[in-house]
Amino acid sequence: MAEGRRFSDAKDFEQKRSLRITGMTCATCARNVERALQKTEGVRFAAVNLATDTAFLVLDEDVPQTRLKEAVEKAGYGVTTESVDDFEKRRYIEARQNLLVALSITVPLSVLMILHMVGAHMPWFVLLEVIAGGIVVFYAGRKTIKGAWIALVHWHTNMDTLIFFGSVASWVTAVLNFLGLPVASFGSIGAIIVTLHITGRYVESRLRDRAAKEVKSLLKIQAREARIRTEEGEEFNVPIEAVKEGFTVIVKPGERIPVDGTVTEGRSSVDESMITGEPIPLEKTPGNEVTGGSLNLTGLLVVKATKTGEDSFLSQMISLVQEAQGAKIPIQALADRITLFFVPTILVLAVSAAVFWYLRYDLMLPFINAARSWLPWVLETEGAVSFAVFVFVATLVIACPCALGLATPMALVAGTGAAYKQGLIIRNAEAIQTSRDIGVVVVDKTGTVTVGSPKVVRHDLQPE
Repeated sequence: MAEGRRFSDAKDFEQKRSLRITGMTCATCARNVERALQKTEGVRFAAVNLATDTAFLVLDEDVPQTRLKEAVEKAGYGVTTESVDDFEKRRYIEARQNLLVALSITVPLSVLMILHMVGAHMPWFVLLEVIAGGIVVFYAGRKTIKGAWIALVHWHTNMDTLIFFGSVASWVTAVLNFLGLPVASFGSIGAIIVTLHITGRYVESRLRDRAAKEVKSLLKIQAREARIRTEEGEEFNVPIEAVKEGFTVIVKPGERIPVDGTVTEGRSSVDESMITGEPIPLEKTPGNEVTGGSLNLTGLLVVKATKTGEDSFLSQMISLVQEAQGAKIPIQALADRITLFFVPTILVLAVSAAVFWYLRYDLMLPFINAARSWLPWVLETEGAVSFAVFVFVATLVIACPCALGLATPMALVAGTGAAYKQGLIIRNAEAIQTSRDIGVVVVDKTGTVTVGSPKVVRHDLQPE
């Protein structure tokens, strides 16, 4: 009987946990981390979101943090305990710095490349491609190389793999050309590829940073300090983080209630419009519950704290939004499955096309010459190696599906953040996709469709 009860307790056990993952750059990365976590003992469900760099877990048992961290690290990625604000800020600054370096080199290099192509030949241009292109590819694009290396070491591919092979292959042609080998130089193309990729990463990081700030703005309505009363009757202010359950808190008229709690003394009107949308203040008397962040209007209240920290109403609201941002919707799961096979398929096609044009270059040369008359961008070269490299790079660049893996999660982050700004908290991310089928909206009370601050729009009073 005791064994049966223990089994029932284990079956009923459920714990939710979130991890912040580092090193992910594309949907394939997120998929690999998700698989690694799902295989971990004690994990019932795992969902990894690329847009927020978070893993949301449902556990069957109290799994040690070290076990989860080891599973992620074996997949080639990391787990950080850094705060969300610090993590997003650091990543945003790094993305901006890399973009500035890439643009400051690639823009003038591209101008010189165009001049070189139209006839203004510069004997030192190839050397410039080797040096400038190398800085962009290997310094500004170092995170891309790291992401590709992690993927290759763990026997899978990702978006960075395509960028890595395309940019490095382009830069190598510049080195070979500079050394005197009969290979056309595509060094500038390598720099352009990396710069476009970094630009996408910067836009992505900026959206994440903005979404995080929108969610965190919920905390602005929380008091920074609380005035507590000790058992000896002394009163003094303490930081809100120091308030614990059971503390007696004094709230004066005009102050925000710092914690969730129960009124023990006093009577006052409290504005809870930021929570319920109701524009009319509610009367609070001993025994009534109050919510942290609401505004005390008329009288002195003595409140016994019942929920603090992560258990407070505001913290739970933030968790709901972040959980919705970190969840996966059906269309995102479809995109993840496509990218899982898309990247290796493109690599195979790029290599196959390069080999075909290298072996059949002489046979296809008449077709190439004919195509140049109406397709001016067709490479003018008499070498099979140059044209094979040109085909290889072009296939990788054109087919790179970065938007496929990033569009859905970034739209989810931006959408939930925008909804919050309009006062709408979305608890289930799938509701965003299914909301397109909504035909009728039923509202239970008028307060939920108001702005929470009534105004006089018409009156019959005399001017005096």
